[in-house]
Amino acid sequence: MGELGKRNVSRTHSLFVDDLKVFLESHTLLKESNEVIDQASLDTGTCYGASKCAEIVFELGKMVKGERLQVLQERMKILDPDQEEVYKFLGVEQADGIKTKRVYERIKKEVTKRLKILIKSELNDENLIQTINLKVIPVAAYPMNVAG
Repeated sequence: MGELGKRNVSRTHSLFVDDLKVFLESHTLLKESNEVIDQASLDTGTCYGASKCAEIVFELGKMVKGERLQVLQERMKILDPDQEEVYKFLGVEQADGIKTKRVYERIKKEVTKRLKILIKSELNDENLIQTINLKVIPVAAYPMNVAG
């Protein structure tokens, strides 16, 4: 139990925010919004994973380089459109939309790698199929449903 003022406070719930996307009409509003989120993070004692954050800026529907917003005491990574950098959310590459071709290429490479390993193993047919269902199919299932 922690003490807040003069009364005892106990935690009954934990909130985990895995992904927060903020869409605003100007970079000025984005900075202001970031400051509010930053302050809320400090006020509630939550951890803001700056190393996992990324800033993507669009002007007239085209991705442009951002300014590296500050999160707590760190600068946020910016995605560089010239380098075709993307943000990966739940294993799906995104920038100015889902990068379907990149998702499919990555899935194909990973599925092929895992299948080669399993085929070289000396599993009997039944165990091989079960292992493929457990270790290969999930690699493709979610991204194919999202990007497809």
